[in-house]
Amino acid sequence: MTPAGDAVQLGMAERLHYERLIVKLRWVVIAWILSLALFGDQAGARGGAEYTALVVILICSAYFTAAVYRREKPVCFGRRAFMIDFLSVTVAVALSGGVHSLAVALYWPTILTACLRFRGRDAVGVALLALLSLISIDTIHHGSAVLLEGTEIALRAGGFLATALAGSALACRLRYEATQRALAAKDHESAGARLRRAAFLDAVATIRREMQDPEAVIHAVLAPIRMETEATDVALLVADQDRGVLRVHAASGASAECLRGLKLPYDGSLAGECALWARPVVASSAHSGRRFQEAYEARHGAAHSSVLCVPLARGTSVVGVLALIDRRGLDAFTEEDLEFALSAAEHVADALRDAASRHEGHRQITEMAAFHGFSRVLADGIRREEITSGLLDEAMMAVQADSGCVLLLDPDTGCLRPEVVRTPYRAYRLPIVPLGEGAIGRVAVERLPALIAPLGREPLLLKLAGGRAASGALLLPLVTGNLLAGIVILVRATAFESHALAAVQGVVEQAAIAFKNEHLRETVRSGYLKTIRALAETVDAKDPYTRQHSERVARYSRAIAEELGLPAGQIEAIEEGALLHDIGKIGISEAVLTKPGRLTEEEFAQMKLHPVIGARIVEPLSFPADLLALVRHHHERFDGRGYPDGLGSTDLALSARIVAVADSFDAMGSDRAYRRALSLSNIIAELRRGAGSQFDPGIVDAFLSVLDRRGQELVPRLQ
Repeated sequence: MTPAGDAVQLGMAERLHYERLIVKLRWVVIAWILSLALFGDQAGARGGAEYTALVVILICSAYFTAAVYRREKPVCFGRRAFMIDFLSVTVAVALSGGVHSLAVALYWPTILTACLRFRGRDAVGVALLALLSLISIDTIHHGSAVLLEGTEIALRAGGFLATALAGSALACRLRYEATQRALAAKDHESAGARLRRAAFLDAVATIRREMQDPEAVIHAVLAPIRMETEATDVALLVADQDRGVLRVHAASGASAECLRGLKLPYDGSLAGECALWARPVVASSAHSGRRFQEAYEARHGAAHSSVLCVPLARGTSVVGVLALIDRRGLDAFTEEDLEFALSAAEHVADALRDAASRHEGHRQITEMAAFHGFSRVLADGIRREEITSGLLDEAMMAVQADSGCVLLLDPDTGCLRPEVVRTPYRAYRLPIVPLGEGAIGRVAVERLPALIAPLGREPLLLKLAGGRAASGALLLPLVTGNLLAGIVILVRATAFESHALAAVQGVVEQAAIAFKNEHLRETVRSGYLKTIRALAETVDAKDPYTRQHSERVARYSRAIAEELGLPAGQIEAIEEGALLHDIGKIGISEAVLTKPGRLTEEEFAQMKLHPVIGARIVEPLSFPADLLALVRHHHERFDGRGYPDGLGSTDLALSARIVAVADSFDAMGSDRAYRRALSLSNIIAELRRGAGSQFDPGIVDAFLSVLDRRGQELVPRLQ
């Protein structure tokens, strides 16, 4: 409570205390008068009673006058209290000598008090009642010999009526002035409140213009709204059309943590009623909105509260609700609070619209980035491993997933096996999923995507989620033509929205096409590669001196690549390319290939064409560029004096430099028609002599290291 509120409460307590004292004092005087009537007959005592009663009545009259001036209703302001006062005066007059008693003067403040207590017509009635009381007392005291004559009765009646009329006029004047002061104070307060709230709304508009993040705007305006309306809590609820609930998006106040994340159904909640009917809802207790009550009891215990809900409209649809909750008591919100909340709701709705627009724009950009990013992946690499890895990375980025994996169908076992996994948790050994088993197996059989939340008891999904069953999962089948290729699984801590499916559907469809194309390419490539290998074996078989030459070069090249620490995929590619390095000899004349002596210049010029012919033959295999270079450039020299292009060290691919060493090593270790094979020591000496001129020194060193460790295994015929 504010300091001003404390002062008001303190003043109220003091006033009630004084009013109770006045009531007690009146009862004491009444008891005194009654005791004198029953037991006392001394004039002095009766005179004291008259003066005491007069003082008490005057005090009461003064207090009532001040109360009217302040527009406050005293505790003893009722008609019953007035009748007690009037009877007390009448008894005092009767006991103190009748119509000529000093106590008769007490009727004038009593009539004046009636004017202040009630309306003018009631005051005239009191005046006539006082006159009737005097006549009755005179009749009781003197019988037929009454003291009051007609003239005196008329004077008394005129005096009483004049007092009543004058008192009524005074009371009207006091009430009018008090009302005007109250209205002026209220107008001043309302004007000040309107100015403050107008300034606040201007400040909110400035915040919206200057802050770039709509979410920050929403959180920035909730706290000022709460302080301006003096509400205990303010909550922003956003409509979730997919689930038919209102979800607390942001909150400010004592129960912000308790309210944040709360979901309210449209039926049975104040916020739901506000959203359904698109109109403000004011309730005098949180018990009218059961879910709000539960949230408050969790934080504060049961409490009577006031709730004000205003809709957040975007066009003709309601996108959310701004809820103000006040635990200070029932009916805590005023009309001014409602008007202010409606104005503030417009700014919050605009900020919410901006946030939704930014989110939608970000989502579309993310989808496009994922689609084009995956297109680049497909352009750069066409192997299955690259497709699945790129697919998972782009899909996770598109929906901001925490974990994910791609399961591929094993046609031999009919089960789904993990191919690629991305997760921050210990989930590297994911289980194999049979078709039709669990949610994943059903998606594979039905070939329809699924949104799952919570995860239930799916072992694979729980591993990807780190054991959190409350997480959400998105499952998409990977279908190529009419055949199931696999399942894409995405998992995150919160449930996926319905539009998440559209965000990754394009990437998955693109991957399915890539899988189909890759399968076709692999089939064609495999057949073409088998044909070329058969041709290479035919070429080697033409010359007894070069039989199995390509296989040995491939084995040496693999050993060098392993020694250099190259990736497994690159090692396999170099080995495969080395098998085909001399495939171009199929286009060279058989007479040149099998000539027993040295070649003439013309014959050697023809022989030097085989790398170019070989590159043309293997180009349809879609080899990476460095492996095409392997076939074309394996006779280039490190110093740039080789053939066919005369490339030097900086321009030669690593694969070509490796095969150049392996090819020369095997050639020097093989018999020729014009010379015998060199010994291993002589070959090593030639390699060292050619390092830096014919060969890459680093490749030579790596190969010599391999020979030191594995020479007998690699070249048993030279040992």
